[in-house]
Formats: sequence, C-alpha cells, structure tokens
Amino acid sequence: MCVSYLQTGRRLRVDVNKRTENELKQMLRLAELETKELKDSLRYVEIQLAKTKDSLRATNKQYEES
Repeated sequence: MCVSYLQTGRRLRVDVNKRTENELKQMLRLAELETKELKDSLRYVEIQLAKTKDSLRATNKQYEES
C-alpha cells in the first residue's frame, strides 16, 4: 500500500460507503452515548419542573390560607 507524504498523519474524509465496520461501530457508540446524555438531561429537567410545580402549589396554598 503506497501512501503519499501529504496523506501521512492526516485523516482524510471518507465516503460513507467506504467506512470500515470499526468506524461505524464507533459512530454508533458515540450516538448511543449522546442519546443517553440527552435522556439524562431531559430526566433532570422533568424532575426540576415537578419540584417547581410542587413548590408553586404549596406557595399558592399558603397564599390562599392567609
């Protein structure tokens, strides 16, 4: 395999059809990790929203009672 001097040390753009199985597995793992991070972030926001709603209900109840 002959590699020119200009190509050594650099990753050339690879056509999607020419990607190796290993590269595709790495891309899939990265996508799975990103998806997990997004789901965790969404779960955190949902929990914070629920806490805020509970706090608002409690504050409204105290306001109505006074």
